[in-house]
Amino acid sequence: METLSLKVVGLSGSLNENSRTTIALQQCLSFIEASGHSTHLFDLKTKNIPFFSEANRQVSLTAQAMIDEIRTADALILSLIHISEPTRQEAI
Repeated sequence: METLSLKVVGLSGSLNENSRTTIALQQCLSFIEASGHSTHLFDLKTKNIPFFSEANRQVSLTAQAMIDEIRTADALILSLIHISEPTRQEAI
């Protein structure tokens, strides 16, 4: 029986140093690699990708490389931080 090898891309959206979000994604991708699949990590903290703007629709080379990698992936794992609004008690 032939083993299917997948291409998995991970995208970390945390900008924090020593981010638990990024560490968790790295561990997940390591497990996937150990299972015989290929992985690629995009850590937005280390990439210079400008925010999208209607005034400037030009896509940077870094952003285009990320887009191309994601388009050819079999799976995409998003690792994003959650920012919650403070409760009324915390805000006081």
